[in-house]
Amino acid sequence: MTPTALLLLAGDVLCCTGRQMAFTAATRAASKGEGGHWAELARSPFLWLGVALFLGEALFWLAFVSLVPLSTAVMVGCVNIATVMLSGRILFGDRIDPVRAVAIGLIGFGVVLVGWGAA
Repeated sequence: MTPTALLLLAGDVLCCTGRQMAFTAATRAASKGEGGHWAELARSPFLWLGVALFLGEALFWLAFVSLVPLSTAVMVGCVNIATVMLSGRILFGDRIDPVRAVAIGLIGFGVVLVGWGAA
């Protein structure tokens, strides 16, 4: 994979992970009331940060798949699963049990194998 493709992948991963964290922060901060929840959510800056990151992620992804075959891009892009899970643990205290920890390791190993094979 070219350095440009790696930079685009990094941008995609950062935007995807940031988007998930922003949306989670927005929903956790909003009250759980019936009607007020959606109005409060719509006023949350975290929600709109998540929307902006979603758009950024789409642009990074489009640029990335223009350089890398889709079959490789999708497999390497699975690193998002691990980064979101680890970020959720760090920022929100989400639980990572041993089975999920092994899954993160296997995803990381698979991403390395696919990325290495595409080099």
